Amino acid sequence: MNRKRICLTMAALLLFALTLNACGKKAEPETTQPVTEPAATTQAALEELGLTTWSLSASTWSSPNGATIHLTAEPTRHADGDSASFVVRLEDEEIANVPCTWENGNYVAEADLNAADGYCYYVVLTGADGSTAEVAVNPPANPIEENYINMQSALEAYCSLTLGESSLTDGKLVITSGAATVQAPRIADAGQEIGCSKATLVLTLDGQEIATKELTMAPGDTARSYECALDDVSFDLPSTLGAEQKLTLRLDAELSNGQQLTDEGVTWYYQDGTLANAVG
Repeated sequence: MNRKRICLTMAALLLFALTLNACGKKAEPETTQPVTEPAATTQAALEELGLTTWSLSASTWSSPNGATIHLTAEPTRHADGDSASFVVRLEDEEIANVPCTWENGNYVAEADLNAADGYCYYVVLTGADGSTAEVAVNPPANPIEENYINMQSALEAYCSLTLGESSLTDGKLVITSGAATVQAPRIADAGQEIGCSKATLVLTLDGQEIATKELTMAPGDTARSYECALDDVSFDLPSTLGAEQKLTLRLDAELSNGQQLTDEGVTWYYQDGTLANAVG
């Protein structure tokens, strides 16, 4: 019986000691993980994809069957992972899609294009997040350089000779109305301007040159065109002019880049003291 009381007493004392120990402990403060603020959004990411400024220039080929178009475009934003492509379309068909390089704060690219009329030019921008935007940099509806849109027409160079009235008077070929026209290419390399250096009327008899007359060309109504009115031009003819001999008046022109142009103009046959226009 005494042993039982001793055990109960010891158990009670142990319980009391444990209770005192628990009450004596200070409560430990709760620990919380620091809240991580999201990284500040960069200014570039806040701006819309687009272009601030852009320009186009051309490099001509050795033959007038095409040109290389150069693009320089400054974006409204640029961050790591952003990219751009230079896209050229013709009648809704994609002709060129050239990835741009990043140079000195600009997207830069160039596209080789065969001569054709109706080109449209765009820059397609792609953000690092996959967003895209297309900017029309030279569309037909709002062109900044129409010659690059209608490239084939702008690369053409030619001369033409049209005559109104002419007659054989006192041994002379007299031209009383007509016009000489020279068209230089409207697309040239950067810093180069191609014009008409010289224009000459050349009269031949049966294919042999017998007279020339240099013309004074003035700027025409369209870009890089030159004109001269032929309202009082005459050529002395050989006194030995015989039946069925052929007279031809042609226009020769030389451009400032050395290109030579020719238009055969008008041909006559000498018959019974008069000149008859050749047909066909």
